[in-house]
Amino acid sequence: MKMDVLGSKYVRTRKKHQCMGCLRVFEKGHKMHVAVCVDDRIMRTYLCRTCDILIKTDKDEIFVDPCEGYYHEGCTREYLIDKGIIK
Repeated sequence: MKMDVLGSKYVRTRKKHQCMGCLRVFEKGHKMHVAVCVDDRIMRTYLCRTCDILIKTDKDEIFVDPCEGYYHEGCTREYLIDKGIIK
């Protein structure tokens, strides 16, 4: 089931959040992309700038199902480790 995105934007966080893509934790004050999504419930997902750009540009490398066009928790982590961007 594809989630519907109600809205998304970049925000400067007021508390620490975990990036849904790479699973790194970012302290408050970090600029992150937040999306408000709904499937069977309303939820917010946070992505760091690296993961947001990566998901937008390298969809074939990241998406579980490119036809559905969704990503999952930790979807960019292995890719970023393989490329030496994170440890």
